[in-house]
Amino acid sequence: MIALLQELDSRGIRLKLKGEEVEFVGPKGAMTPELLRQLRAHKADLRDYLLLDPGATAAAGGSLSFDPDQLIAEVMAEEEQRSLGPEGEALREALGAYARSVEQDARPSGLGRIYLRERILRLSLRTRLRFAPHYRPGARPDRAPLIVCGLPRSGTTLLHRLLALADDGAGLPLWQLLEPLPPGRGPDLRYDHATRNLKWLAGLVPVSLDAQHYVRPDLADECGHLLRTAFLGAMPWQAPAHGWLEWSMKADAGPAYRVWAALLARLQPAGKRLVLKDPLHTAYLDEVRAACPDALVVQTHRDPLEVAPSFHKLCATMHAVLAPDFDRARAVEAQTRWLEWMVERNAAARARFPEGQLVDVGYRALAADPVGQVERIHRAFGLPLTEGHLQRMRAYVAKNGQRRHGENPYSAEEFGQRPEELARRFEGYRRRFSP
Repeated sequence: MIALLQELDSRGIRLKLKGEEVEFVGPKGAMTPELLRQLRAHKADLRDYLLLDPGATAAAGGSLSFDPDQLIAEVMAEEEQRSLGPEGEALREALGAYARSVEQDARPSGLGRIYLRERILRLSLRTRLRFAPHYRPGARPDRAPLIVCGLPRSGTTLLHRLLALADDGAGLPLWQLLEPLPPGRGPDLRYDHATRNLKWLAGLVPVSLDAQHYVRPDLADECGHLLRTAFLGAMPWQAPAHGWLEWSMKADAGPAYRVWAALLARLQPAGKRLVLKDPLHTAYLDEVRAACPDALVVQTHRDPLEVAPSFHKLCATMHAVLAPDFDRARAVEAQTRWLEWMVERNAAARARFPEGQLVDVGYRALAADPVGQVERIHRAFGLPLTEGHLQRMRAYVAKNGQRRHGENPYSAEEFGQRPEELARRFEGYRRRFSP
């Protein structure tokens, strides 16, 4: 295949991904029947090569524009949709902020350009365009959703998946969160897309992702994927887009949460209570309540001295693949400031949150007795708890409990931070919630 790539390069023929397909572009007359035969024979290998080998994607990646207008025009043409729908101007602003920041701050590799363009930018726009004809501002689930939030790396994933095992509970699986709506025509390959995406990531990252954040296409995952349709979400771990991060901490999140609630209304299974989770909700309790006034919220708490280095490691794992030239010290400081901002905003919103709609769970208590914490949450909210739910939770914990998928060592010093400095920055939060 190397000889084929060299021949393509010599003839000025370039490869690029369009969705999941490989396209070939080049000067008129450059393609010969024999080359075309070889390209068809190696199409699957070339697709994987473009995704898995940064060196291979450098030339193709360089031609992949992050221009917001071009991205919108491309996806509109593919989806045969001419309108972004309600909140369209807010979407354009957010897309512009993210696209500019990825280009200027992250400076992604060839592989990073393809991944971010296809799996973040275009995928988010595709979902929004598919939803535009159905979006009704003010729509929300007809049953109060149960929502888990908390700082990243504070046990939200385990707690969420246990709560979602309730008889009347419904967690949304990763494959559906990544692509909430099927295409208007052709086969529905959303599950296959999610499976292949995880497989490619597992082959790219230098350490085990399972030990850091265990995900599978059919497991309940973060509903913040729906917020990405408005280019809001816990995306700092994917690319060091510092300018966008600063923008997002000042921007009005109301439009994003209105879209989020309307998507949830469409995805809610009949007769079920949605059980949701995302660390970002920690900062946006006001917006959660405005979009879903009856939401029941569970907030997990873990010492930021442990949260910060764990989060830095997860971010660095992805940054090393998608933006290998990233400024590590700048990224660590930006991520720490983001965590501070979450804590500050959360403290203000908690003071306004309705009594009886918020329960706190400590990380150590959750790690020691996860099933017991779920029982406590159900009692606090007056939710039924069946023997079947208890059995499913015990089985899940036995298979997926802490460190079941590998060790995940980290330290503040590894990322150039001192524990005493982190203690100072998070003094108020630690005094209230940490042991």
